[in-house]
Parts: sequence; C-alpha cells; structure tokens
Amino acid sequence: MSKASSSHTWYRPFALAMFASMLSISGTLMTQFAVITWAWQTTGSTIASGLITVTSFSAVVGVSLFSGALVDRWNRKKAIIVTDIIGGITTGLILLLHQANQLQIWHLAILGLVLGTLEAFQFPAYMASITMMVEPEQRSRANGMFETAWNLAEIISAALGGILLALIGLDGVLLIDLASFAVIVLAISLIHIPQPESTGEVPGSLLLDVVAGFRYLLVRPSVLLTVLLFTSINVAYGTYQGVFRPMVLVFTHNSEQILGFALAAVSIGNLIGGIFATIWKGPKKRIPIILLSWSVMSSFGFVLAGLGRSLPLWLVGRFMAGVLNMIAVTLSSAIWQDNVDEHVQGRVFGIIRLISQGTVPISAFLATFLVQIVIGPAMQPGQGLANLVGGLFGTGDGASMSLAMVSTGLIFGVLLPLVGFLIPAIRNLDSQGSDGHQDAQSTGDMTHLEAGSFSHE
Repeated sequence: MSKASSSHTWYRPFALAMFASMLSISGTLMTQFAVITWAWQTTGSTIASGLITVTSFSAVVGVSLFSGALVDRWNRKKAIIVTDIIGGITTGLILLLHQANQLQIWHLAILGLVLGTLEAFQFPAYMASITMMVEPEQRSRANGMFETAWNLAEIISAALGGILLALIGLDGVLLIDLASFAVIVLAISLIHIPQPESTGEVPGSLLLDVVAGFRYLLVRPSVLLTVLLFTSINVAYGTYQGVFRPMVLVFTHNSEQILGFALAAVSIGNLIGGIFATIWKGPKKRIPIILLSWSVMSSFGFVLAGLGRSLPLWLVGRFMAGVLNMIAVTLSSAIWQDNVDEHVQGRVFGIIRLISQGTVPISAFLATFLVQIVIGPAMQPGQGLANLVGGLFGTGDGASMSLAMVSTGLIFGVLLPLVGFLIPAIRNLDSQGSDGHQDAQSTGDMTHLEAGSFSHE
C-alpha cells in the first residue's frame, strides 16, 4: 500500500491545487448560473431552466459506472488536466454559438451532459488523489480544504454571477470561465500527485473492474447503507436543484441579484462549515453527527427555505444548510476514505457517486415536470390543491414549487436520516475499524469472492 505524502510536504501543493480549483469552479458555476437564468428568462419554463441540471446529473450517474474504474487505470493527474481542457473547449463552443445568435435550449442539454461527464471523472480522481497526498490523520482537514475551495467558488459565482450577467452579459461570463480553465490546467501541471504502488497485475476487463467495485461495497454493508441513506436525501436535493431558482425568480419578479444572494448564502454556510472541518480533527463517533447534521440541514435548507417568500428567510435557511451539510460531507468522505483500500478507490468512489447521485436527476426532472404539468395548475386560485394547502403555501406557480420543495425535504431530508439511528450497520460504522474489515469478515465466503475479483485489475 502506498504511503501518503508526509505532513511536512502535502500542504503546499495541495493548497495550490485547491486555490486553482476554486478559481476554475467559480468560472464554471458562473456559467451555469448565467445559462440557467438565460433559459428561464427566454422561455419561462421550469423544464427548460432545469434542463442543464437534469442532463448534468444524469451524465454523472451514467458515466460514474465506468469512470472510477478508468481513473484507477489512468494517471490521476493527467485525468484531471484532460477533463479540464475538454471543459474549456465546451465553454468556448457555447460562447461561439451565443455570439452567432444560434444558442438554443437543446445546446444547454449538451453542455449539461459534458459537464456531468467531466465531473464523473474528476470526483474519483480528486478523492483518490487526496488519499495519496495526505496522511490518514489529516484527511478530514484535507477534505475540509477541498470543500472550502468548492464553497468559496460557489460564493464568488453566486455573488458575482447576477451582477456580471447584468454588466457584461453571457459572453463576458463565458470568457471568464475560459480563463479559469487555463488557471487550473497550469496549476495541476505544477504539482506532484502520487500514484498508488502497482499491484503487479495486468489490467483486465473494464466491466469486471466495475463489478469488482460493486462487490467491494456489497461485502461492506455498513458503508453501502450509509451511501444509500445519502442517496435518499438527494431526492430532496434534486427537487431543490430543479425548482429553487425559478421559485426565487417568480417571487422576486426575475431579480437576478436576489437570486445570486440567496445562492451565495448556502455557499457562505458551506465555507464556514468547511473551515470548521479543516481545523477540527473530527469526533470519535462520526455517524451520529452526520445523521443529525443531515436532518437539521434539511429542516433549514429545504423546509424553511421552501416556505420562504423573501430574501431573509432564504438567507437563514440556506446558510444553516450549508454549515451543517459541510460538516456531514467532510465526515462521511473521511469515513469512506478510511474504509476503502487505496488501490480501488477510483472505481469504488465512482460507484458511490453513481449510487448517491442517481436520485438527483430523476427527482429534479420529476419536480420540474410535475410543477409545470400537474402541481402548478392545481395550485392556481380556486383549484382543489390550492384550496387544501393554499393557506400555508399560497397559490400560483411559485407556491407549487414551494410545495414540491417542502414536501420532499420533510420526507427524504428530515425524517430518513433519523431512521439511520435505528439501523445497527449504520450506527456502528465508526467501530468497524479501517478498511471495513469487520464488514468484510462478517460476510464469510463472499470476502474471498470479492478479493478474487481484483485479479482483473
């Protein structure tokens, strides 16, 4: 097993990579903000504005089936650089189409598919790189730095996205994104990312590598059940992704600035949570903190924010969601890194991404579709559903989005994490020991079956 970089050498190159990532992610997120706002203002359709979200997460889900296994075969540094170059080329094409007045809604679907595909490769590549660059006792901190960089980017993009879109238009935002891709490619080129020591085995079938990744999780039920719980919470998150932006625009008469501030609130919360996670070594019992954080996060981020009709409630709800979510994410990432062997982390993290993100595009699509076709008409004044719940949610298009966000948030976000306390395999994950050995041993002969599958790596 390869040794991670020592505590004296990992910090500077890792910090450089995170700073460059922050700039790159800022540009990409500003592009997403700009094109989603452009789609809503152009069409007034929740389906159109949610198209990039649905296609992006769909690509993450589909490609994650194989991306992790490929990352295990490839040089992880080169994988990050190549995906960023492809992202820059895609942004350039969108810019050319808009300048030629040829940009269509279906082009945003292509953009979403490309961005999702690239994310499916970068997530396991970055997660596995953290394992190789950072010693185990520092990984919670490193994950905190990774998430902090992401959330600083979200703050920058949300705060500036609406302002820049109004000042320099979509073309200007896309040009900034192109420059950010150049920064991240240069930065990653300058740092050293260790590779795992070779096992001496000849790579075999990619499909068998994917199957091996699934088997690895199946013989570790504690890890798998925790991932499945995260998956259910993402039903609420997918609904939020699909309806929150148009809901805010409806209630604020298409104010891009207020939407930007509302989106920045969760990023600021994520930043505070990420900084806390960076300086905090974490509790000995991580699972109770994760479950409580997810539940309370959903109470603020989906229920309170969904009931909100003005900026103050959106700010409070999304800020608190950001703080608590970041604590849960950094702790759960550390658990997965501690319980997965480093030479298979690429494929296993890719499959974790596949499973956990699988509900996001489905729920985002269903939410936008139902809001426009079913819930929206039923929430108009005088209609049956409006008469039933209109006293709490109001009536009209915005009220239908609010209803969808609050109901899924209560069921999948608030209640389901609390169910985790009733499941011993989840509740006792902290006591499993490194690499999930107790889980694997408890499955008897399946351990030998799983171990043999890695001979095809």
